[in-house]
Amino acid sequence: MTEFNLRGKKLYLSPILDAYGRYIVSYDISKSANLDQINHMLNLTFKENENYEDLIFHSDQGWQYQHNLYQERLKRKEDNSKVCQEKETV
Repeated sequence: MTEFNLRGKKLYLSPILDAYGRYIVSYDISKSANLDQINHMLNLTFKENENYEDLIFHSDQGWQYQHNLYQERLKRKEDNSKVCQEKETV
């Protein structure tokens, strides 16, 4: 989460970057730092990257990323990915 001051108003950028390719996977900009922003960013990420196995999440450990809803969302996605991989190998 990065806070910007644009003409006296705060904006919050929450991006997911590809560390290897150095490109933006998804992002969300909001007038307030909130869980809806993080959830929207994850929706965009998972929509574009259905193959979850190659994504690694690294954050600044701000409150949004420590929040139980965020952690559970990543855990559910990881569990679903493992189930899909097991079905493919059978």
